[in-house]
Amino acid sequence: MKQKKGKMFLICMLFSLFFSHVSFPVQAEVNESTLKKIETYLKQQMEEQAIAGLSYAIVDEKGVIHSGAFGNADIEKKLTPQTPMRLASLSKSFTALAIMQLVEKGQIDLDAPVTTYIPWFSFKSTDLSKQISIRNLLNQTSGIPAEGEIILGTKLIDLSLEETVKLFKQIELKQHAGVKFEYTNLNYITLGLIVEYVTGEPLASYLQKNILHPLKMNESYVSVKNAEQNGLSKGYTSWFGFLLPTSTVMSDLPNFLASGYMVSSAEDMARYVKMHMNEGEVEGKQLLGKEGIKSLHTPIAEAKMYLNDEFFGHYAMGWWERTVHGTRVIGHSGDLFSAARTDMYILPEHDIGLVVLTNTNNGTFAPGNSHISTDGVINLLTGKLPTHDDTQTFKSYYLIFNVVSFILVLTLIFYLVRMIRKKPTRLKVWSFVGLLLQFILPTILLLFGPHLLHVPSWTFIYSIQTDLIASLIVLFITLIVIALIGLYKGFRSLRIFKRINFPHKKTL
Repeated sequence: MKQKKGKMFLICMLFSLFFSHVSFPVQAEVNESTLKKIETYLKQQMEEQAIAGLSYAIVDEKGVIHSGAFGNADIEKKLTPQTPMRLASLSKSFTALAIMQLVEKGQIDLDAPVTTYIPWFSFKSTDLSKQISIRNLLNQTSGIPAEGEIILGTKLIDLSLEETVKLFKQIELKQHAGVKFEYTNLNYITLGLIVEYVTGEPLASYLQKNILHPLKMNESYVSVKNAEQNGLSKGYTSWFGFLLPTSTVMSDLPNFLASGYMVSSAEDMARYVKMHMNEGEVEGKQLLGKEGIKSLHTPIAEAKMYLNDEFFGHYAMGWWERTVHGTRVIGHSGDLFSAARTDMYILPEHDIGLVVLTNTNNGTFAPGNSHISTDGVINLLTGKLPTHDDTQTFKSYYLIFNVVSFILVLTLIFYLVRMIRKKPTRLKVWSFVGLLLQFILPTILLLFGPHLLHVPSWTFIYSIQTDLIASLIVLFITLIVIALIGLYKGFRSLRIFKRINFPHKKTL
């Protein structure tokens, strides 16, 4: 009897040792109290982060647990969880899913060179071009530089996918494929064209038939124009601290569908996230096999922030893996200038998913970032408190910005009026040089600023931070006008060389 008890004790000890090293998903407790906290928090964040409209959905493997929306879709219409909104870079996950469906059917080999499917695919570096595989594109390790889109600039507008990819010959590859992560929309634009070449149908048609329709995503669109006819939310941005609806040059670029121009609602995206949580299963059928879903979510490339080179997470295939205050998440975020900031995440250890869509992007420099709000919701879902950013707030930023802008305007008006009223006088050499520089430098910046900054156009720069760029343009133009008036006053009715008082040597 003692021997049996001893054996049972040993077995129990072995089991306890084994299971102590095995982790299981812990279902996040999403009760009424948690949902109330999330709702209160998001309303507060809309005020703090200056968001015009926000919709969200919380989902588990069974379906939508809760969805909600606050704010406006446009000036006259309230936002709802069913309102179509721009997804921005969340679109990349749909393109990756389409590629993996074709891989599963045997129509695409992940490790085959892109030239297998697009024979003419090439950059300036022909040899490096031939090394790029489908997997490299999915993992953002193709070697295509992030500034590639900027090099192509406004040429990308109103082009087909094929016409866009043919422009890549103007881009220089700086590294071998598979060496380093570098995030660029051009990777996923290329994948979109591969889908078209392999299937023989437009990418939009393929996504509609093979992903949106099976998932019953009825408020989702592969065309911004179609979405606009069905209640697409306006995009909003800040104008000196006031949120205003806006349209940008980037409002509808069909060739960017694969990388950032799909449209969906929070509840539709919840269905999409649910499918991923169920390993590709939709109503008893597999939209994609379990191994395919696993490949989409498996992190490969270590990613660092573009500006400060800080570690951000790992990139898989249209999905990130990163840590939010100690919680592992997989998903993606999106940013569309003057139009949207979006997030979708799965919390694998908690069996829960989250979608947050906003119709606001206040620019690169102004505080106000809904991604911070999403991280706060993740904290609440996992029993933590949201962290608070102690840096400058949206309101304090615009208080300073508007005061400085007001003082600048008064100063410019003062100097402009003073220059207009000033009587024609002799121009001393240094006054002449100063006015000439005041004319030349702003003129160069206005004419060649986008080229110097390696961006397509002033319209593009304007969409990044509308009020700041508008202020700079007004400043440059006013300085030019003041300089021209000054030069005109100095030379009016007199020959230039006689009116400039060059210094003379004193005669002995």
